Amino acid sequence: MKKPLKLLGMIVLLFFVYQFIVLLFINQFSTSYKRVVKNEVFQVQEEFQIINGKHVYSFELSNQKQQTYHFQVYENYNKQREILDKIEWFEQGDISCIYPVLKDKRPSEMVCQKKQKEVSFSYLLEKEEAWIKKVLNQLDKRGYQNPAWNLENELKTYKKISYYPKNIGENQVFSFWNYQGVYLLAKNSKIKDKKLFKIDKYENDKSILVEDILLVIDSDQQYDFNQIYLLFPFTNQVEKMVLKEKISQDSYFIGTLDGKAYLIDRKNKKEYEINPKKKEIIQIGDTSSNAKYYDGEKWSVRNIYDFLQQDTYFGTKISSKLKKKYASYQLYRGIGRTYLIKDNCVYYSSDAYPNKKVLLFSIDDMKEITVNENQLFFISHNTLYKYSIENGLRPILSTRELEFNAKNRYSVAFKN
Repeated sequence: MKKPLKLLGMIVLLFFVYQFIVLLFINQFSTSYKRVVKNEVFQVQEEFQIINGKHVYSFELSNQKQQTYHFQVYENYNKQREILDKIEWFEQGDISCIYPVLKDKRPSEMVCQKKQKEVSFSYLLEKEEAWIKKVLNQLDKRGYQNPAWNLENELKTYKKISYYPKNIGENQVFSFWNYQGVYLLAKNSKIKDKKLFKIDKYENDKSILVEDILLVIDSDQQYDFNQIYLLFPFTNQVEKMVLKEKISQDSYFIGTLDGKAYLIDRKNKKEYEINPKKKEIIQIGDTSSNAKYYDGEKWSVRNIYDFLQQDTYFGTKISSKLKKKYASYQLYRGIGRTYLIKDNCVYYSSDAYPNKKVLLFSIDDMKEITVNENQLFFISHNTLYKYSIENGLRPILSTRELEFNAKNRYSVAFKN
């Protein structure tokens, strides 16, 4: 009797060891299953990937009415499968929406269709506000909550700026150029004014964010500089980085990578690599050794005159298939998704389903567009906005100055 029990114990142990090994090394999987709501069968295709350390679930749902919905979940479920527990489904005329109910009821994004076009909750709120509010009321009665459904934006003012402190994430700080330094905006906090210069500098053309450190070249030094300010947005501290040799003010940053910034000195025809954490600067290019360039995938050596004749910046990794398919769109890369912009409309396409796109919102006069931690930031007219999966489209700050001077006015630092 003892031998069968021992054997059974070994089999159970081996099973759990196998499961642990699979869980440890698996980085992607695909699974299909069904969910039924109101006698309608939904086919669920679930794709899982680990991208840049983040767990990304991408879904495609379809039913017998030929309605198709796509959404993504950025949550760590310890690589579980079938994390979609059930579906809440709403219809009216040519509009339909689903609210995916995840395991343990973590908040997810409501996705919709209007005239057989996939659209977001944010977009439909602009077009069908009364109906959407009825849907939200029903979801609330059923016990579901989501930060994106809180439609109020608390407004505060500081000098000539209106800002929305509750719309800023817990782990982010905005830096906003104010000609003699920056304003720092954090969640539920007053604006902090960090003055760096004695003389006003209208254009912010010599600063760059490296991870969570803002590098700002000392513009009080008129022709050449040998000092860079290091601003730490989360601690509100400023340090100085003193250089051994002077660099021309006729310089510009071409990009960042792995905690370092790269600067081109046009006048002296040199390229520099700056490591703010170590307070180190190294010359890595000149007319004899040329310049180093990163295209989003790999490094290459290019003629330094390419950077002198025209401002040239590091590239972003976007697949050639995606570039070809969406050739008429502006493309901005996120984590597991790409944002697509055309004719005042903003879409996204997931890596798992690149042939499908979802209309997120429409807005005109978009400029200074950036993506950080999968959130989309941009300026429209006199307002700085952010779009996130968790909260939809939200204003961050407004000022009349943005109508006239928007270039490189803001950056967003994230705490990992």
